[in-house]
Formats: sequence, structure tokens, C-alpha cells
Amino acid sequence: MAIWAPVNRAFFKRTSTYFLVASLCTFFFERGVDVISLYIFESLNQNKLWKDVKDRFKKKEKVEEKKIC
Repeated sequence: MAIWAPVNRAFFKRTSTYFLVASLCTFFFERGVDVISLYIFESLNQNKLWKDVKDRFKKKEKVEEKKIC
């Protein structure tokens, strides 16, 4: 209980600081979930995403442009 009293006084006693703490925690939690989910998605779909295969298509386009000209 010795730790809770200063935390309660510092962050949760006033409504404005409570709202600020809640907003910051929400922001960082959302950002963390976003980064983790993006990492999982990209690792599961490796070599299937546009950033992984765009070089193959650009090389084909360049070859086709040379044939046309």
C-alpha cells in the first residue's frame, strides 16, 4: 500500500491528470498492438506482399518496353 498512495495522489486524484494518463496509456497500447500485428502479418505473408514482389514486375515491364520500342 505504500506504493499506491503516491501514485494515487499523483495521477488519479484530479480528473485532468487521470484523463491524461488514460489517454497516454491508450495511445501507447494501441501503437504496440499495431506494431505487433503488422509484424505478425508481414511474417506470415512473406514473399506475397507487393513490397516483396514489385521488383519482379518492374523488371518485366522494362523488358516489355524495350521490345515495344
